[in-house]
Amino acid sequence: MSGNITYNFNNQGNTGRMVGAPIHGGTVTLGDTYNYAQNHPQTTGPNLSKEDQERHKAFEEFFKKYLAKDAIQKLPSKPYKIKTGKMLIINNEKWPNNPNCDRDGTNLDRDALMALSKHIDFGEAIVKENRTVKQMKDDLNKFATEQNWKNLDAAIVCVMSHGGENNVIYGTGNMDEKLEMAELLHAFSQQTGNCQYLQGKPKIFIIQACRGKKFDNRAAASDGANMGESDKIEFESAESLFNSAYAFFADAVPSQESKADSNYKSQAADVLVLWATGWDFLAWRNTRSGSYFIEELTKAIMDNSEELHMVELMEHVIKAVKGRFQAGKYKAGECPQFLSSLDRKLYLM
Repeated sequence: MSGNITYNFNNQGNTGRMVGAPIHGGTVTLGDTYNYAQNHPQTTGPNLSKEDQERHKAFEEFFKKYLAKDAIQKLPSKPYKIKTGKMLIINNEKWPNNPNCDRDGTNLDRDALMALSKHIDFGEAIVKENRTVKQMKDDLNKFATEQNWKNLDAAIVCVMSHGGENNVIYGTGNMDEKLEMAELLHAFSQQTGNCQYLQGKPKIFIIQACRGKKFDNRAAASDGANMGESDKIEFESAESLFNSAYAFFADAVPSQESKADSNYKSQAADVLVLWATGWDFLAWRNTRSGSYFIEELTKAIMDNSEELHMVELMEHVIKAVKGRFQAGKYKAGECPQFLSSLDRKLYLM
């Protein structure tokens, strides 16, 4: 494609421009099969508070159960039973009080996700447009409590908006207001009403938003060659992601006292969170074709969901999104991340 293409990154109205060919991001270090102990030193010790030590211990248990290489490889062969489900799409495009924040191109992502919902037999997606933080919270609570989850097998929540550090999501109103990651997840962990029937069923969260202001890229080699697979961006650790929604994910691992209870059921299990970009980094959106992340994710599910489960699919999406970029200092780059408490293979088909 010739000419200049404008790329907007989803972070409080900041915009960037790329001319010509796109550029390449780093290598994921979360959700990918890497060794936690080798990449992250021990963080317990006398200098940490009791609360921090408890959080670290909870994360270690969470990592061993869900994220370690052995845990992913040993997922039971019997997958989640998925015949039908329901999708909610929150698509924030217009900021009435700040037009510079408008997210041109996002409606293409919305349409791709709507088509995906039909493709996987989830029927017509519920679509909410241009929502404030309060409205998003209401939408999430209503979706979690009013659907007939007893007769549905899975929930998918897609949020496309501006975002910031610590995984917060902004609405179309006051930028001082924000939706915390734990709030997004907690709506689906209620143990009463229709929501109780989501227990034991997969809940997938797809987030197209920035998670900071950093560029996910490095300076190119002197000859301008693309970065190799071994040249990694140092992302924030998986533990920081866990801690950003600690109140929710800590429940995915039972306490010592409850491990003997065979009836223990975690409110935080069976969750898969898919982020467009890494911790602290910008997420990119093409004003003409939508975001690379949503484009590659929907394509991967439509083309490969019968053969590959969602963790495997995300590895393909990570590679595909990275492949849309090249190296270059202070230029765009993007590498999706995911966090999972799935205890079985998940196929969407």
